[in-house]
Parts: sequence; C-alpha cells; structure tokens
Amino acid sequence: MQPETPTRFRSAFLALSTTVGVLWGLIAAPGIVFAEPFLLGPPDADGPVKVSFGFFLSEVNQIDERLEAFSFEAIVTLRWNDPRQAFDADEIGAPFRTYQGSYQFSEVFDGWWPQLILTNESGGFDSQAVLLRIAPDGSMTLISEIAASAEMPMGLRRFPFDRQGFEARFEVLGFGEDRVVLVPDPSTSGGANDGVGIAQWDFEGLEVTSRSYRPIYGDGHGGELSLVVATIDMARRPAHMLQVVVLPLTLLVLLTFSVFWMDHSSLGDRMDISFIGILTVVAYQIIVSEAMPGIAYFTLMSGFLYSTYIVLAVGVIENLAVSKLDRAGRRAEGDKLDQTCRWLVPLCFFGANALSAVYFFLLY
Repeated sequence: MQPETPTRFRSAFLALSTTVGVLWGLIAAPGIVFAEPFLLGPPDADGPVKVSFGFFLSEVNQIDERLEAFSFEAIVTLRWNDPRQAFDADEIGAPFRTYQGSYQFSEVFDGWWPQLILTNESGGFDSQAVLLRIAPDGSMTLISEIAASAEMPMGLRRFPFDRQGFEARFEVLGFGEDRVVLVPDPSTSGGANDGVGIAQWDFEGLEVTSRSYRPIYGDGHGGELSLVVATIDMARRPAHMLQVVVLPLTLLVLLTFSVFWMDHSSLGDRMDISFIGILTVVAYQIIVSEAMPGIAYFTLMSGFLYSTYIVLAVGVIENLAVSKLDRAGRRAEGDKLDQTCRWLVPLCFFGANALSAVYFFLLY
C-alpha cells in the first residue's frame, strides 16, 4: 500500500496547483471576474442621465377601500442612452442586441440599467417578463411587465359617488437626481380601455407626471430623488350601494312614517315600529362600516345614515308627545301634531339629504 501514498500526494499537489493557478489567472485578468461593466453606474454625461418612463396600464385587479390599497398590472418602458453599449451592427449581423427573459437580462447583460422601486408598495412587486433592446448607437429600451400592489390615502367624502386618483410612485434606487432623472413618456403611456375594469369602478384615464422629493431613508446617494407618478383615474359606480343600502333604507324610513296615521291608543305599536326602524339602520351602518377604512371625517353616506337616525328619533319623540297630550285630554292637539308631522318630517328628511349632497359635491 505504501507505493500509493506518493501518488495520492502528487494528485493532491496537482489539484492544489491547478486551483492556485486558476485563482491567480482570475485575479491577474480582472476583465473576467471584475469586468468593468459590472461596476458601472449611470453613463457620464453633461448633467444627469434622462430616463424616459412609460406606464401602460393593463389591468386593475383589486381595490380595497378598507386598507386603502389597490393592485394593478402594467407594462413599464424605460429609455435612455448609454454610449458604452454602442456596437457595430454589421459586425454582429443584427440591427439590435436583445436580451429577453430574466436569465438573459440578469445573468448575461453586463451593463447598467435604472432599477425601479415602487415607493408606496403594499404587498408585493413582481416582474413577470422583461426585454432589453440595445441599438447600435447605445440607445437602450427596457420593457417589463409588472404586477404590484400599492397603498395611498383615499378621498371618500363623496362615497359612493367618489372618484379616486390611485397613484403608483416610482423612483430609481440609489441615484439622486444629480445622476438620474425620470421623464414621463406619453408615447408609451396609457391604458387599455377595454381591458381595465373592476366591479363597481370605471377607468377614466391615466396621467404620468414627475417631480423631485427628498426621501426619508438613506442609501448613500444624498440630495433629492427624481420621482415619477402614474395616476390611475377611477370613478366608482354608485348603483351597488344605492340598491343595497340607500333605496332599502329610504323605503324603510317612509314606512315608519305610518306611525303618524296610527291611533293614539296604540302607543306600544307606534314605538315598536320606530325602534325596529332604528335597529335596522344600525345593521345597515355596520354593513357600510365593514367596507370602509377607519376615517375620521364624514362622508355623503354617513350623512344619509345619520339623517335616518334623526327622523326615526323624531318619530319616537312625536309618539311620546302625542301620548302625553292624549292622557292630558288634549286629543285635538295630538291629532294636529300628527297631521303636521305627516308632511313636515318627510320634507325634512329629503331636504336634509339634498342639502348634504349639495354640500359634498360643491366643496369636495
């Protein structure tokens, strides 16, 4: 067995020598491992690199009023120029260099690209497909399909007749506006009118704008960042809430006004009708509140619900007043009070809701 020992040592020495040689070769040839493109930032130019940003909305998947969040799918197109990526089209025999798919883009392409983040992300940001096309002069076009969720405060004062501008806010990670500036590109922005749609909502349009802002986090870039905002304009269809809440409650309130035609002696029956109406309104309010965030301000729907509370409470008070007048032997005055309430209370109910609608639609 001893003759095999030198053989094992020779094999180990040969393997070690080979490993050292490979490592030395890699260190001596940094173009292989430490190739310059991997270390590149934005191309040097006279001023920041301008990256045109296009946002084409494919679909709005979900709108959650309670969480004040929405989910969407879109095609994002970025265009910029990097002279370092220029090439001879005749030499490679193609008018473009193309990298498609996550492997080619992430593993084969060795240049710089603007890495976008969704600053108001909520729950996920996925890139489903990617394509990078490079022109001979170094013009870069990066197209990716994204599926993301974002959150933003919603203005619900006119609910259920509200209209929302859902914002998706993008920035380039790690580079301030002294290095990279995002510029809206109308030619690659828009929305699929036939495809964008979700229950209870209509797509009204899309606008892409840009601005500067100072982030609250520190990533070493310093200064302000260039921010681009894609605003999705959506209008709510009120028919669902009108059918489920407003119309049934309106009919219920009108039916409770029947107490003004009931006999004075049936105080118990009159009170039962009024309190049944109040409890029903409470149940409907629970239904509405479950679909709404915990907002501190009044909405148009809140005004309607409270108007039903008030008129039903007036009915209870009127029942007690009529009963008291009847016990005091002033039945004629009780009859007169009933007759007055037959037209005054419904008028106040509809008038209060009309004034509420005027208030919310004119001021908000």
